[in-house]
Amino acid sequence: MAIIEIMKERYLYILLFVAAFAVSAVILWGGWRMRFSVPRIVAMLLFLIGLSLAISTLYLLLYVILGDATV
Repeated sequence: MAIIEIMKERYLYILLFVAAFAVSAVILWGGWRMRFSVPRIVAMLLFLIGLSLAISTLYLLLYVILGDATV
């Protein structure tokens, strides 16, 4: 029974990380699309924030899926 509870918790973490990755993809796409309509530094900052969020959430997602980690 405890295994089922652990798996439920792991699926909630996976869902959370997928949602965070989707948000970072939207930020990344927005930074890329606005690169000509806003000052270049603002678009670059949005792009870098989105990229770093995407990389960190993918890393944490793999850590939760592959490792027996409870974040």
